[in-house]
Amino acid sequence: MTTPAKERMRKSRAHRRLGLRPVQVLVSEQDIDFLLARRYELTRTDDRSIGRAVSAFLSDLVLEAAYAEGAMQKVREASKTGIA
Repeated sequence: MTTPAKERMRKSRAHRRLGLRPVQVLVSEQDIDFLLARRYELTRTDDRSIGRAVSAFLSDLVLEAAYAEGAMQKVREASKTGIA
């Protein structure tokens, strides 16, 4: 049987192995409205669900930026070769 403390430590170690770090972020009601308007699943009164929504938003933002950078790289390469 694992205790809650052991479970927290196991999760913490797993997160560190993945290179993840916990951070605190101040979130306004406007931020929550923004997340809800973009269909992120959260409950206004549940800090954990807000944290998950913020995390999902940041992940999406990073993926969009990486995709845009990859697309821009392809445009740059095409313009160098005269394809574009």
